[in-house]
Amino acid sequence: MRIHWKRSTLSVSVGVFAALTTSFSPNADAQLITFAFEGVVTSVGNPLGLLDGSVFVGADIKGSYTFDTSVMSAYGDYAFYEPPNGIRVDVGNYRFQSALSAPELRIDVTNDRDGIIGADVYLVRSRSNESIGAPLDLNILENSWWLQDPVGDPFSRTDLPTIPPDPSQWGLNLLLIQGFDPQRPKPVEASIYIAGQITSLYVVPTRIVIPIDIKPGSDINDIKPMSPGLLPVVVFGSPSFDVLAVDPATVRFGPKGAPLAHRNGPHFEDIDGDGYADLIAHFRVRETGLSTDDAKACLMAQLADGSEIEGCDSIRTLPQ
Repeated sequence: MRIHWKRSTLSVSVGVFAALTTSFSPNADAQLITFAFEGVVTSVGNPLGLLDGSVFVGADIKGSYTFDTSVMSAYGDYAFYEPPNGIRVDVGNYRFQSALSAPELRIDVTNDRDGIIGADVYLVRSRSNESIGAPLDLNILENSWWLQDPVGDPFSRTDLPTIPPDPSQWGLNLLLIQGFDPQRPKPVEASIYIAGQITSLYVVPTRIVIPIDIKPGSDINDIKPMSPGLLPVVVFGSPSFDVLAVDPATVRFGPKGAPLAHRNGPHFEDIDGDGYADLIAHFRVRETGLSTDDAKACLMAQLADGSEIEGCDSIRTLPQ
């Protein structure tokens, strides 16, 4: 499948409305958690054939979202602006996800909306995003999973839930993706939508720490942060870690989350001769966000099941 990246404004949401938000700044006490979900497409709008045949009624929906449970809010509105906070939704050949280098994830938890007993809402949405998929250049206006219950009472307060919501407890459960092709003269006529339901959620295990080697073969990893060159990084495979399970589209490196430099993704080779494949990736140094104050650099990625991985190695930065 050919992969195309598109930065867009996308709202990934669970709920009915947006409330006031509480900003997030990273801290050493961050307590990350990931909810993975599965669902099914229930309706497709594709009047001009902008979507390929991989999106159809009955097609699988898979995804996950990661957030910091230590964030506090007095009003049930939570905001997260640093990776790895974010969400991804996979449908057919398409992926809609928070920008890995600069996410803007928000979660709203509403109990008894407008004083109505049982009018509960759970909203997760992402405003800064990347879309990946078959040859298709869409601006995504909305990507929302909407949970509302006007009769029952799933929530008793507005604390940030650390247990995934049970879709069966909600009266309304709607995932909706909407977008248009900005290259067409009448973008409204070029709109697409994908509607669906989320059927299950579960907690993904805590982030896995994996060994990496920056500039393999070098004893000292000297880096000039403004160099126009490429930086090689190896992720080592082992009996307990299969590098083939790494999702190439999620691989990021450095403080600014530089993506892979090569469109064809990483390549695989047994670098250390232990009999297990290793992943070799290259990144454009200027895109990493490394500075002369940095003494280490880290690689982050997700596995096919949504699990997060991270590996760090020491570096020595040099003046240009």
